Amino acid sequence: MSNVLQAEHIDRQVLHMIRTLLRSAPVNWDDCYQWAGIGLRDKGPSEFIPQVKILDIFLRVADLLDDPFFVMRYFDAEAFYFYPNLYGSVMALSENMREFEQHYEKYNQLYKMGGFTLTQGEQRGFFEVGVQVHSQHQGKVHFADFVLLFYNASLIRLSGKPLQVIKHDTMRKQVDKDLYWHHYGTKKLTLGMPSSVLYNDLEIYQRPFRQRDPQVLELIRKSADQQIQQRPSTEDLEQTVKGILVNRIGSKEISAESVASALSMSRATLFRKLKKKGLTFQKIYDDLRRDHALRLLLETRLETWKVAEVLGFSSDNNFRRFFKSYENITPYQYRKKHQPSS
Repeated sequence: MSNVLQAEHIDRQVLHMIRTLLRSAPVNWDDCYQWAGIGLRDKGPSEFIPQVKILDIFLRVADLLDDPFFVMRYFDAEAFYFYPNLYGSVMALSENMREFEQHYEKYNQLYKMGGFTLTQGEQRGFFEVGVQVHSQHQGKVHFADFVLLFYNASLIRLSGKPLQVIKHDTMRKQVDKDLYWHHYGTKKLTLGMPSSVLYNDLEIYQRPFRQRDPQVLELIRKSADQQIQQRPSTEDLEQTVKGILVNRIGSKEISAESVASALSMSRATLFRKLKKKGLTFQKIYDDLRRDHALRLLLETRLETWKVAEVLGFSSDNNFRRFFKSYENITPYQYRKKHQPSS
């Protein structure tokens, strides 16, 4: 049977079921992560939830047909927005990572609509891929790891090689470290971080992808444009700025200029738009660092000097003064005050 006939047969037998399952059952992100960690090592099909079974079915059919674009061609427009699939689809339609980076920011707006911010690019000598869950969605931190696993799976299928991960941060406070090590090949794992990030070798920029399909890319563009245009006209600029800042916390190169550039506007325009909303760039940045400081102090065992370093303060003393200006107590006193009674 030819690949085309096989695809038509699969379409008739499976597609309706898959579309139905897309709309059923709440997602258990622990199961998603467990499946991704095991399934991507080819240890058997998913036995967990419908959405994850769908990914398993499509990825295996793509292998059968030797067609990495099967997922995109047989998902309808709505299914393009089933979280990781859009990211993987746009990746699949680029010639390499450099081209993907040019497409990516526009479609990343769709993730922001769902309460997530994805970043990628060259930072501090690494190719970084990061996922931040906005504060109102902190219960879905496991999803950040799942997106990174799907990202790596997409890259394996498109370029034939996985990410060359040098170190890894995760928002999760407890993980199976052996599973991470087996999957990513590095034991440099830091828990309880503000965002989940893979730090990769810069060689990934030059890695060619196997093929692309401009017609499918055009379909994605049209659908994405429709989704973006449906956003409320009063887009939350504060949340957008936070989304950019959150994956740059700790970088000495962070600045209003770099954030404005990411938004395709000048520093003066950014400041003017923020002022109209009664905001300042510094206040947004300081509030963000305060929020992350509170979480790191309560949810991790990092020493206060390490928290200061993670948040980009030049010294522990500067962090202490900053923290006290918000909370009227030192970081050490705050942690001690809020520790559970033994």
